[in-house]
Amino acid sequence: MTKLYNLRIMMLALLFGAMTIACTDDDDTPPTQDPNDEVVVFEDELLEGFIKSDLNIGANNDITVGRLANLTTLNIANTQVASISGLEKATNLEVLNLNFTNVTDMSPIQDLTSLKELNLWNLDLEGQGAAILDFVQNLNELEFLDLRETPTSDISRLAGKSTLKHLNLREAFVSDLSPLAGMTQLEYLNFNRCGNITDISPLDGMVNLYYLSLRNAEVGDEQFQQFAQYTKLVESNIRNTGITDITPLVAIFEAGAFTQELSDLYGNKISLDLQNNNITNPCLIAQWVDQFPQGELEGWDGSTCGDTVEASFFEDAGLEGRVREILGLGDEDEITEELLLTVEELDLRGTTTSNISGVEKMPNLTFVRLDGTEVSDLTPFSEHTKITYFNINTVTGITDISPLGNNVDLGTLIARNVEFGNEGMETIAKFKNLWRLNMRNTAVTDLSVLADLMEEGALQNEKAPDGIAILDIREIEADFCVIAAYRTEIGELSGGDFSSCD
Repeated sequence: MTKLYNLRIMMLALLFGAMTIACTDDDDTPPTQDPNDEVVVFEDELLEGFIKSDLNIGANNDITVGRLANLTTLNIANTQVASISGLEKATNLEVLNLNFTNVTDMSPIQDLTSLKELNLWNLDLEGQGAAILDFVQNLNELEFLDLRETPTSDISRLAGKSTLKHLNLREAFVSDLSPLAGMTQLEYLNFNRCGNITDISPLDGMVNLYYLSLRNAEVGDEQFQQFAQYTKLVESNIRNTGITDITPLVAIFEAGAFTQELSDLYGNKISLDLQNNNITNPCLIAQWVDQFPQGELEGWDGSTCGDTVEASFFEDAGLEGRVREILGLGDEDEITEELLLTVEELDLRGTTTSNISGVEKMPNLTFVRLDGTEVSDLTPFSEHTKITYFNINTVTGITDISPLGNNVDLGTLIARNVEFGNEGMETIAKFKNLWRLNMRNTAVTDLSVLADLMEEGALQNEKAPDGIAILDIREIEADFCVIAAYRTEIGELSGGDFSSCD
């Protein structure tokens, strides 16, 4: 009896111990974390702020993987964002605009396979040669890629991108187009002043092109025969390409190129630039010149074709077109000097303007934006005196800003990447009312002019309309100590090494 009793006691003890251990194990097991609750860490606070704003996330709340999944479009162009680390978690991102930012490392987006549109205008990307574009290798849904003015000499990583339709390589230093061979789905190609392009045979068969710019490429008459297949063209720039025989254009005109129907289909203006070519048979296309809006057929001389061609008021079609928009005039309406006296603001962004002759007829201009154009000569502004805002951001063909010298009330001058140097500072010395100046990467080495201006109150917070003076002096080598005493009164100061000034 006693043995049986003891055995039962032992069995109960073992059972109770096992239950205790089991319960203890259950209590100690941490709950499994939902991957969507993971907090995404962003290296750049500005980027994090923009994303929170887009997703309506409070400033004190975290961006989680789950929340970031709702981000499909991100536009942070023209900001000071320098890193996109953290964006690798934005797996549903389809459109990304990084134009004119400080981003150099694109690796965080290399596996964002939903990306369809990438805007990378004027970036300084890491890497050499083909490696610069390593990040696009897995982006197999990409349809739109803008690399304007972004140093890119090797585009081999784009080979076989069967979804790519829009590629902008303007001023990107590319000379070898062979990686694009066979990509017949392409509709838009911009190689304007792209580099030493001598072979356009890789573009053979690209019959879906509605836009093709080859300005400054060495095409010549033999290769130009290839143009006969581009029957969907609406806009083409073949300026300074060495052609003399435009017979191939007859074939595409007859097939319906450069028509309003195609213009409406692709949402692109009708335009053809033949300038700087010694064309020997211009009359071949005389019967189609009326298809072009006024000023949109450049470099065609029909003086020997029997009909008189009316001269344009402006030498540049892009400039004239924008002025007509401002004045509300149609293509056939007359532009008079009296009308031009009413123009106070001129924004040429989005045009291909390279010649601003004619702006001298608009003496009442106060606001001017030339950023994004191809202007190189500011002489037509020599007599202007009323301009208070002038933007030539990254218009790299400009080196002389002296024509602006009479605008003594100029408050804003944005001239990033315009290498006007110390000589240009002599002009800036005249702008006593300056409160915003971007002179990043302008080849200036002497800042004494800025010190003199600041002594008189310019570029100081008290001069700024909203109390915040703005100065960007990055990417220049100079003695920054000459302005050290004034830097505390500059609300937004970018650049400058003052470590040795105290």
